[in-house]
Amino acid sequence: MNRGDKDYTKLSIAREKIRIHEKNITGKDVLVCSDEALDNLYKRKPRYKKELAYIPGLGTEFMEKYGDAFMKVLDEINGRKVDTISLNEKELNILKKYEARLINLNRRNRLLCTLKIKNKYAFDLYEADDRILVPDLLSSKGTTKKIDLVSFTNKQDKVNKDKIRRLRNLIRETSRQEKESGTHDMFIGYPFVEGKNIKEDFIVRAPLMLFPVKIKETYKKIELKYDKEKYLRDYFEIENDSKIDSYIIEFVNILKKKQSDMRELMISLNDYFDGDFIGKVEDSLSGILNASSYEDFVRGCSYKSVTIPKNSDIEGKSIKGTLFDIAKEIKELCIYEDTSAMRDEILSTKSSIKVIVDILRELDKRLEEYKMENEIFNFT
Repeated sequence: MNRGDKDYTKLSIAREKIRIHEKNITGKDVLVCSDEALDNLYKRKPRYKKELAYIPGLGTEFMEKYGDAFMKVLDEINGRKVDTISLNEKELNILKKYEARLINLNRRNRLLCTLKIKNKYAFDLYEADDRILVPDLLSSKGTTKKIDLVSFTNKQDKVNKDKIRRLRNLIRETSRQEKESGTHDMFIGYPFVEGKNIKEDFIVRAPLMLFPVKIKETYKKIELKYDKEKYLRDYFEIENDSKIDSYIIEFVNILKKKQSDMRELMISLNDYFDGDFIGKVEDSLSGILNASSYEDFVRGCSYKSVTIPKNSDIEGKSIKGTLFDIAKEIKELCIYEDTSAMRDEILSTKSSIKVIVDILRELDKRLEEYKMENEIFNFT
């Protein structure tokens, strides 16, 4: 074995980086793995994390603590490609519908690239008359649910006049969009994240979440109110059929990804076992390996384990063990008889969701009444 090989060097560098990282955290030198164990890792070059547990000198603890870091290097060494998943015509049509709704991931999208506040579409809350922290406004525990953006007590003030003008333009733009689209799109964007989209090569400065609010002008001021009712309505809304279909497709694709991993392992088994053993494994797992729908996976989960030949290579045992572990994971996921049963389970939560929403709305109503009666508002 050549320890000067570039692949061995990559594994050695990965080990050293982990050792330094652990020392920075604990202040102690940690033995990530011995040279002998690293030699075994280099020789076998496992393609799956679970295989690390079967390599002499490593074991389960190593796999759990350092497995992810080493698998990144091993994937690069093995030249592992991204798996592809085949979809039927119905699945493709549903995905096309949702693809049309996807946002553009480029610098023209205001939600991804907000380098400068444009008065037509936004207002910086740091300019508000009420100096309140956004988390306090949005917190369900707090009583502060609205803030004054600007008051009309001093309309002659140049700064105040400018804020009034910009806010009125924002109100008009929001009203116009609501009339055209039928939706009220006014939100607080918080918190903001910053970074860079490497693929498209543009700076990202965007809100992580959007909270629905309402903006209102009275004779004394313009105020912003957190629209808690819309938040509840959107958060607990029962999904429509197309949304449920997309959930089911996403779930089946998870199963197909595991199926793809199993197919790769089947190919690897040929290096360690004869045709008779491979045939027995294929017969046992054929239902899962050839499944194209959720119902196919359910029928395929009636497989039986296959006894491994005596004196088999330890790496072959590792691959066979990983193969049946993945089959077991698929079996544990297939808890519904068919997709209809899965859909019924999702829809069965409708009554519970309605109860939760009604409770929250009634609680909010009573709290508001109590505050009114006892004059304990703290709208700053």
